[in-house]
Amino acid sequence: MPRTPLTHDPANSRVDTVGSTAATSRALGTFVAIDFETASARHDSACAVGVAACCSGRVVLSRTYLIRPPTGQFTFTDVHGLDWEAVRSAPTFAELWPTLRAWIAGAAFVAAHNASFDRSVLHACCARYRLPPPRTGFVCTVQLARAQWGIRPTKLPDVCRRLGIPLRHHDAEADAVACARIVLAAETDGWRPGKHRARRRTTRAIVRVARSTAGSRSADRRYWKSFQHLLRTWWRRLRHGITVRL
Repeated sequence: MPRTPLTHDPANSRVDTVGSTAATSRALGTFVAIDFETASARHDSACAVGVAACCSGRVVLSRTYLIRPPTGQFTFTDVHGLDWEAVRSAPTFAELWPTLRAWIAGAAFVAAHNASFDRSVLHACCARYRLPPPRTGFVCTVQLARAQWGIRPTKLPDVCRRLGIPLRHHDAEADAVACARIVLAAETDGWRPGKHRARRRTTRAIVRVARSTAGSRSADRRYWKSFQHLLRTWWRRLRHGITVRL
């Protein structure tokens, strides 16, 4: 059944500790979680965005903003309950961008569940209105849930169920808050963003070593099998916090 549409009320928020503005989030937030809802399969058709700022191990401010997409074509209404009438009077992404940019500007990183989607929506909307996209790095809580706890499947309801996090799915703010709490749970268990980046750097370094020693495209298959085994072994060691030096 269609969800009850959100009303365009920027002051409406569900938070652990209530703040007043996005500037407060920028001052307090160690990181920001974000969740976009789109009107259609077009990534520049964002119709809502939820943001949640986190500091000192909790969500300190969260908010939903409705967005008027470039066209009135809505094919995902049955997913999030929003239609053209719900967003007709909402600001465009370009009009909302200064506010959204203020949330992101002070964040150490942006968290999103399936970050490749939310990042592509953000960049597509920026491109649509010829706005420079933010350079803040993303942390994907899908990958985080797999690496930190071995959770599969990793859809947001599955991860929240495993971690005991309440969720009202496809409500942009609720999804952003849930994503933030996944990161907070991982931080409680010892995860840090630097570890996430170090794993990627180590993997790239291994690939560079392999390419430099392969010699040609016709390298012995036995070599590549050994390399793949080495990569899997080192990746398991990294997942369990064992230091690997190159």
